[in-house]
Amino acid sequence: MRKVFVKMGDIFEGPADLIVLPCSAKGTIRKSIRKAAETYNFPTPEKLGLNLQHGDISAPYPFPDQSIAMFFVYAASVLYDYSSRQILESIGQKLGLLTTMRSDIHRIETVLLGTGAGGVTTEVAGRALSKGFYATSKNSILVICVQDSERLEKLKKVITGNIFSRFWNSLMLRPSFFGFGVDLEKLFGGKR
Repeated sequence: MRKVFVKMGDIFEGPADLIVLPCSAKGTIRKSIRKAAETYNFPTPEKLGLNLQHGDISAPYPFPDQSIAMFFVYAASVLYDYSSRQILESIGQKLGLLTTMRSDIHRIETVLLGTGAGGVTTEVAGRALSKGFYATSKNSILVICVQDSERLEKLKKVITGNIFSRFWNSLMLRPSFFGFGVDLEKLFGGKR
């Protein structure tokens, strides 16, 4: 079973199998990630010699403090202060693929990529990461960590919704004897 959750907190709170660190396609990182690299003693993209394309993720690297995470990756979610739904969906797909290729990666925690320097809205970023992850993951969990309650509420509505909105979105109007149908996969947690 695969799921996407949102929580208030920090990706460095642990425990996770993999944490996702944002970077630009040029290998730059924001100050908070640079400070975390110093605190937790993990290498920056520059030290790793990464040359990521926009929308790529790095190979998984061992995280120094195993109580926080077993591995970390960098995700190149921004290029020249730009990101998009397509870029974030691609990153979500690549994270999902990691869960199918690696038996030791089931729980992934990430910040809400693309919403800082990338300029993507909270809702668009949440939908894109979720959609990409659902498309390729197996038996895994993606946890999106946010720092404020406003963003948390917006993401909860976008990602999980309530049973009424899931039911409404699962309705399929098509010509048939009864005139409508319900997409049970959408209703009970499949595709969105």
